[in-house]
Amino acid sequence: MAVVCGAGGPGKTTLAAEAAARARAEGRVVVWIRWRDDPAQLGQDLAQAAHILGMAESRL
Repeated sequence: MAVVCGAGGPGKTTLAAEAAARARAEGRVVVWIRWRDDPAQLGQDLAQAAHILGMAESRL
């Protein structure tokens, strides 16, 4: 798992996109979640990511 966070401008998105591309090329599952100042949406996005990664519906 990798989490990239910090101030705007230093290239976080570029770094994350490159890491995601390399991970996909290695056959890994990649889930991209972008924070948008909406806690409810973040919760939904995290639940969807957990489901994609194999967590059972009953545990969400």
